[in-house]
Amino acid sequence: MNYRFFSSLALAALAVCCVNNAPAAPKPPAPGRVDPETAIFDDVKSGNAEAIRAYVQAGGDPNRRDKRGWPLLQIAAEQGKIDSVRILLEAKASVNTLDRDQRTALMKSCYYGYTEIVKMLLAAGAWYTPADNLGETALRKSIYRKHPDVEALLRAAGAEK
Repeated sequence: MNYRFFSSLALAALAVCCVNNAPAAPKPPAPGRVDPETAIFDDVKSGNAEAIRAYVQAGGDPNRRDKRGWPLLQIAAEQGKIDSVRILLEAKASVNTLDRDQRTALMKSCYYGYTEIVKMLLAAGAWYTPADNLGETALRKSIYRKHPDVEALLRAAGAEK
């Protein structure tokens, strides 16, 4: 008798049985449909103020992070979405949350020169002294990208480096 054959056959039958009884993996949304789990990130990127307001009023986490580790406030700040930033700050989003590269929403808005967002973040208590993993502060980013209005705001707030 060939025991190898029978043991291989038994393992194959067991594998088929386990695969057929395993819970199905979640299916991605159909083309053109929005995944409700990630819709808020698209809403923040596009500046959909109504959807963001509805999200936070329904108890959604204003500090939620995307798969890159970016909090909603950083996404809004990087995209220059003033209303999105305002709504998230009103919902008590943490203004000084760091992403995996040690960047803050203030750093991202300084890099792109979004003066109004920089004003809002500073008024909400954003720190201007931390440096990211490249050693750059918010002030350094504004100088490098040649945003004198943002640089002036940071210096007025006390930034020196």
